[in-house]
Amino acid sequence: PAPKPTKIKVNFDALLKENNDVVGWIYSAGTPISYPVMQAEDNDTYLRADIYKNYLVSGTLFVDFRNREICEDRNYIIYGHHMKNGTMFGSLLYYKDQSYYNAHPTIQYLTPNGNYTIRIVAGGVIHMNDIIYYPNPPKAEFEKYLEDANQRKINAEKQRKKDQKNTTIGAVVVLIVAVVSITLYIVFNPN
Repeated sequence: PAPKPTKIKVNFDALLKENNDVVGWIYSAGTPISYPVMQAEDNDTYLRADIYKNYLVSGTLFVDFRNREICEDRNYIIYGHHMKNGTMFGSLLYYKDQSYYNAHPTIQYLTPNGNYTIRIVAGGVIHMNDIIYYPNPPKAEFEKYLEDANQRKINAEKQRKKDQKNTTIGAVVVLIVAVVSITLYIVFNPN
């Protein structure tokens, strides 16, 4: 069985004093993922900048500028670089290995307004014009995408069914790594 997610506390008041572009913190116990998440008026600001907007080759994780609050759009898109040393979203590619998934089936997403548990369901290679790059694609296309993603799912069917019985799926959270996307759904479960 996977370990229970570690509860972490984030001082959003302090982070927002440093930079009011902070919208969240993403964390996965036992992985390199533990970073602030930003949102700017475009998708270029944090591509190669740290949270202080100083040049940083790995950039900072950021939400698509078109997104609203989490669960208000069909797709909540978080971008991050695939770093060869496994930092940023580099470790997402490890989910191709079932044992890695078994050890890390969830990611925590904390915001100033609530905390969320993201359970990983499927991943795959997507094209730049794929509907997953849009916060609110047409409903029929979005449902078709979810159906296709379900065919690529990671072996997590029993847990997914259990989650669906006990929670409401609020939105799809998409973590985008270069040209590879790990598609996730969010278990709408504020902690």
